[in-house]
Amino acid sequence: MRTFLRGKTWWLDFRSAEGRRIKKSTNTTSKTEARAIAESISTKIREGKFFDKRISERIQFQDFMAQLLVEEANQRDGKATRFSEWASRKLNPYFGEFYLEDITEGHIERYRGMRLRTVGKNTINHEHAVLKKVLNKAKRRRLITENPACSVKLFKVPRGRIRYLTADEKARLKEVCSPRIWDVAVVGMQAGLVGKDLFLMRKSQVDFVRNLVVLERCKTGQPVEIPMTPDVRAVMSRLCFGIEDEGFVFRKGNGSSFGDNRLALRGAINRAGLKDFRPYDFRHTFATDMVSAGVDIFTVSKLLGHANVKTTMIYAHMAPDHRQKEMKLLESYLCHQNGTKEEQPPQALGNSR
Repeated sequence: MRTFLRGKTWWLDFRSAEGRRIKKSTNTTSKTEARAIAESISTKIREGKFFDKRISERIQFQDFMAQLLVEEANQRDGKATRFSEWASRKLNPYFGEFYLEDITEGHIERYRGMRLRTVGKNTINHEHAVLKKVLNKAKRRRLITENPACSVKLFKVPRGRIRYLTADEKARLKEVCSPRIWDVAVVGMQAGLVGKDLFLMRKSQVDFVRNLVVLERCKTGQPVEIPMTPDVRAVMSRLCFGIEDEGFVFRKGNGSSFGDNRLALRGAINRAGLKDFRPYDFRHTFATDMVSAGVDIFTVSKLLGHANVKTTMIYAHMAPDHRQKEMKLLESYLCHQNGTKEEQPPQALGNSR
């Protein structure tokens, strides 16, 4: 067992019974104390008392990942999230046969380098986040002592892509849409509902008394209540007429789900000449329109179902510019101090909103 100095603290360098290299801090700046700790650990290793897990208790990454997916499915009405399943398919080919305690920073760096040949940095950051989450759970269950993913920095990427519809583009889209596809666009643009949140919506989720659409299971696991605009309410009133509470709002003639209808949506988008626009961008349009109208970012965050307002801050630059108004207040205040006549009495700073 070797002792070495890192900064002002003494560390130990030794190997486990399986040959895995371990570096452990002694949390002391005294070389004498460090040597005493090293001798104590060496004795415990010889007596088989230091390592509390046997080889039979080691678990491979792929087995632990499968276990977590089952647990997640049990917590989410029998189905793991598509994101978790996708991440599992990407991580397992590389890390699958590694035992959890054998994964190092070097392995993670090599994986990132390999993935960088075929995908972007943002995608790799998502995969890194899942790997970090998995290893954190392993650490909490005392399957590993340290999480190597915490020591590897994420790639720096530019701000996320935001594509939204202008008033002119909305008009062009309406001209080429069938009535059914325009209903989808209206609910997407004015309620932020896209994908399965829209196409798997049931009548029971539409509360006409309180004028709300209620999402029971969003990303955060918490229900989200979205007020209906007059246009959205009109669509919902028409589509919900004559169906049972558990019937799909967007449905086919036989009552089954309308499906995401991506081909029909993309066909309308192409006919309208909307470049670089995806069906998911209806949600960006909803958020951007709210912020542009002056809705505060915290309310927008809640309506989008974001767990953290930082996620919503990508839309903050669309907010009306209040700086000129704030400066007018300052000018008024300074003029009042200097005795200059003002047409309007000065207001207290900070009351502009």
